[in-house]
Amino acid sequence: MEVTMAGTFWDDLKKNVKKGFNVAAEKTKEYTQIGKLEIDILNLKRSVDKAMTELGRESYKIYKSGKQGDISKDEKVVAVIKKIDSIYKDIKSKEKEVEAIKAEEQKKKPEKEAEVVNTKKKAEPSQANKQPAVKKPAAVKKTPAAKKKEPAAPRQAKKTDETKK
Repeated sequence: MEVTMAGTFWDDLKKNVKKGFNVAAEKTKEYTQIGKLEIDILNLKRSVDKAMTELGRESYKIYKSGKQGDISKDEKVVAVIKKIDSIYKDIKSKEKEVEAIKAEEQKKKPEKEAEVVNTKKKAEPSQANKQPAVKKPAAVKKTPAAKKKEPAAPRQAKKTDETKK
């Protein structure tokens, strides 16, 4: 009987360890995907900053050259603005991907919690297999006199024949 209980224990332990590794692998994959997307988003934002600098440079050149008219008709300015718009679309796309990954994980979460509850219910031994509870010894009550015990007075050395002299 103990062999099957021990075998069941080890089987359950093995199963739970595998589940733990699978959960860790899934979380690692999720966080890796999100991390890569966030790095991509940061790089795209840097590209926007560079493009904005370029737009400012081109606008300044037009202003200093004394050209009259609408700045949005300049080919270089229009090209930079289109580049910036394209980068912003890419950023929005990456942000949606991050949100989709997070939403997918939230959908899985209730399923995983139900799975853990079911596993715990299976792991609980039946009343027949439980060992009787062991009673703990009662705590020893201290009397008020024992609690208020005063420290002993220092002992005086006994006078011996040598100390008398």
